[in-house]
Amino acid sequence: MPDSYRDVCSKREVHKSLKTDSRTEAEARAKEYERELRSKFEALLAGRTTPDQNIVAFDTAVRIAQGLGMGYMSAKELAGGSVEDLLGRIETARDLSPDASNRGTIAAVLGGSEEPGLRLSGLADHVEQISADENRFKNQTQMRKWRNGHKRVMTQAMEAIGQDILVRDFTAEHALKHLLMLEKKVVTQTIAADTIKKELTYAAGCFRRYYRAAGVVNPPRPYAGLSVSKGVIKLSHKPADSRRKRELPLDWITDTLLLPGLLDGMNPEARDILLICVETGCRQSEIYNTPLVDIDVHGDYPSFTLRPIIHVREIKNNASERVVPLVGVALSAMRRVVARGGFKRYIGRDTWSAAVNKYLRERNALPDGHSIGGLRHAWEGRMRRAGIAVDERGVMMGHSVALIRDREEYGDITLQERHALARRVVLDVADPVAHLGEDVVVASRHQRPD
Repeated sequence: MPDSYRDVCSKREVHKSLKTDSRTEAEARAKEYERELRSKFEALLAGRTTPDQNIVAFDTAVRIAQGLGMGYMSAKELAGGSVEDLLGRIETARDLSPDASNRGTIAAVLGGSEEPGLRLSGLADHVEQISADENRFKNQTQMRKWRNGHKRVMTQAMEAIGQDILVRDFTAEHALKHLLMLEKKVVTQTIAADTIKKELTYAAGCFRRYYRAAGVVNPPRPYAGLSVSKGVIKLSHKPADSRRKRELPLDWITDTLLLPGLLDGMNPEARDILLICVETGCRQSEIYNTPLVDIDVHGDYPSFTLRPIIHVREIKNNASERVVPLVGVALSAMRRVVARGGFKRYIGRDTWSAAVNKYLRERNALPDGHSIGGLRHAWEGRMRRAGIAVDERGVMMGHSVALIRDREEYGDITLQERHALARRVVLDVADPVAHLGEDVVVASRHQRPD
């Protein structure tokens, strides 16, 4: 402990479990914890408390005052009130702490605890700051979506109640007004009912993280129990088939998508990602956010590894962390990726899907009602029709086998076994762009390839 902090910390050393067996992650967490400690000690040296400490101190003062049968009033409010009330509180404070040693009680009775000033307009930024460890794996695109979601719901909440109030004054009644405003947008077909569920999750998360960081016991949960009304759900109900990406037909994949010529005009990285999707069933972001170090195209069982990496990508869930076998056109495509030094154009971005869908639609090559995301569903369909068991399909797709089996999962499928499963459904087609290398052929649009 630096000598400069001896006045506010008597310990010579501060120890804390970083709860990780990764040296890289431990170093990152240690630096973040050191920054937190330095900020705290600097604040104490300056005679100030941190925002989170202010929240705890104020809430404690409110609870003490309520326990004594009086509502909490600030010193300013007491000064502007009746003399009898002020004198009565002074007498109460003297009775409870004659020597004025119990500062918490005196602050509660005489309004000595300053009310935290954080308002709804600043909550999203505050939550982002206190969630740095939680979000350490997110890349810039993932952080942008996370940040925008929380900012959006706080803006909605202020719109719903008509003012920017203190966070601690936000109640269940305010949250209900937020929900009702969103339901009206469903009625006017501005948003879908499913969107409301996402917005409520974002909003509830803001308050949960805020009070947890403040160390508040039994914190308010203004959004608890809120749900979209059945009538509103019916207004935006769609058949199950229309709410999920449709499986792309196998004959379209083999006879159109992989036909020589169609992909010639697509940029090399985009078409290689597309070919990897065909034979792995991966989410496209899982592919193009994979760093070069996690790709092996030279071993006995070529593969790439999906894992969370600080500031590179956050994996959807534990089941999504897996080793993906490379076979067929996916292997030849990944070899080209490695040769050019890894994924560069799309890593950390979310523009690939829109670009590929646009490319195919401009050439009238994509079946109506489908998107390129249907390749993932098509790959699972191929496994199902090949007789591969549902739990093995789950492992290959990155689904939770424990949920599929409704019991704990024991053991794992080896890379050799994963290769064997992938080879059971590999397409007997040649790589349609192998001859191009890094070339792009500009061809006429709005025509299906002959």
